[in-house]
Amino acid sequence: MDIRLIVGLGNPDPEYASTYHNVGHRFVSFLIGSQELCSAGSAARICTIKLLTTDAYMNESGACVLEAVRKYGCPLDGLLVVHDDSDIAIGSWKFSFARNAGGHRGVQNVIDHLGTNAFWRLRIGIRPRPAEGAENAPRRKWVKAEKFVLKAISASDRKAIEAVFKKVAEEL
Repeated sequence: MDIRLIVGLGNPDPEYASTYHNVGHRFVSFLIGSQELCSAGSAARICTIKLLTTDAYMNESGACVLEAVRKYGCPLDGLLVVHDDSDIAIGSWKFSFARNAGGHRGVQNVIDHLGTNAFWRLRIGIRPRPAEGAENAPRRKWVKAEKFVLKAISASDRKAIEAVFKKVAEEL
């Protein structure tokens, strides 16, 4: 993975800044604020990567991503789009390449604008932990994503998400 451009998806209004749906923006903000990453070993490479957040609403992110790719001349296999994923549990993440949107409308808009899914994605889990004893409940009984993605991130979930940010930054 030779990442040259990281774009965090989210919603631009301040009212959404602390919501689960904005973990893409929050991750990029974390990287920007982590100047100590630039002084340590292989993590110094993060300083050569362009870091951006979208200035459009989540489901209209594609035009912003396309504009950034063109502006910086980034090959698509050097693009990393960062977003929330309601199919992944809090505290977990996955890197994916050339996968479909999996129902994420913001990612689908990016795919539509780029004309391909051949780019990297960092999918940060926002799925609430199941209630005690409900770990094996059928998926159809899960809380629908639209019921929680625009809610403020709880203090305990914020800690778990920030731990993910640190681990991912080390991997990058």
